[in-house]
Amino acid sequence: MKNPKRNVPIATIGGVLIAAVCYVLSTTAIMGMIPNAALRVSASPFGDAARMALGDTAGAIVSFCAAAGCLGSLGGWTLLAGQTAKAAADDGLFPPIFARVNKAGTPVAGLIIVGILMTIFQLSSISPNATKEFGLVSSVSVIFTLVPYLYTCAALLLLGHMVTLVKRARHTWQLLPLPSSTASGP
Repeated sequence: MKNPKRNVPIATIGGVLIAAVCYVLSTTAIMGMIPNAALRVSASPFGDAARMALGDTAGAIVSFCAAAGCLGSLGGWTLLAGQTAKAAADDGLFPPIFARVNKAGTPVAGLIIVGILMTIFQLSSISPNATKEFGLVSSVSVIFTLVPYLYTCAALLLLGHMVTLVKRARHTWQLLPLPSSTASGP
């Protein structure tokens, strides 16, 4: 990669902005298509919108893709949680057990601990209504995702990595919306 010090922040912030625009536009379109009463009880708003616009087959395909996306995200977040815990343990900010790796360099102990915690939470939130359970898990996930972002912002300030950004005042304003947009959730 050419010039990673410049390109990685641009790609990161650009990716977040593109994702935010996609989320806002898609949810706005769905809120305009589906009546509020139906939207409140919908188990799959994107699937319902596709069903309304393109028929039952399209609704089923969109619902399947949403479920596949959730499963992919679950795997990605699980692996990321293990690596994040390992990095924190390597820096002395987490218990040393999270830094243990196997021959391949995989933080097995961290993955097992994260898996156990996720299983305990999932079992404690079981509901006969899948929509309510998904809503609860989604809300808790947003809160638990917010915490690392806030700690990261605080750590950047405390470690002084933002000093160079503050010196370049014309770029600093670009970072101001990030903590507030993270705090507002998806």
